[in-house]
Amino acid sequence: MAGSPSLLLALLATSRGSADWVAFVGAPAVGMLAAADAGVALERVALAPRTGDNPAGVVAALLDGVTYVVVGPDARLTASERRRLLGRARERGAGLVSVGEWEQAVVRLDVVAHRWTGVDHGAGYLRWCELDVARTARGITDRWTLALPRPGSALVDAVEGVARPATTRRAPLRLVG
Repeated sequence: MAGSPSLLLALLATSRGSADWVAFVGAPAVGMLAAADAGVALERVALAPRTGDNPAGVVAALLDGVTYVVVGPDARLTASERRRLLGRARERGAGLVSVGEWEQAVVRLDVVAHRWTGVDHGAGYLRWCELDVARTARGITDRWTLALPRPGSALVDAVEGVARPATTRRAPLRLVG
């Protein structure tokens, strides 16, 4: 997946399994406030911003117990490590998501354009973002438009016009200490 942290967070927020956890590995730039605003349940998030000398070991361990593992640019993996991790993810039924290039990816999502709307055509309070997404799977690319609304409202496929259930609005984050 490339081109949009908003797309990544919106897709992760649609996971509604009661035991679904997500881990971010080597992705220190992913903001947890943005994740909470997108509807990601922060109580089910694990963070490993730095992986030390063994990023493949960290990802492998997380694949054993986490539903989705997001691999960021700071988790430097070799091609053979990536192949082994994909196999492990398949065995465990986990989702392995890379925010950068991953040659062996089964599906690739790229944001090719985006448009903001809101008060004064998006210059004021932003209410809606439309993303044009290119999805490539098995050598075939198709395009679709996804609308990312404000937090707490439905995620809408603008092409199909189908809304997913609205996310529950969570209490605002508080600064403690």
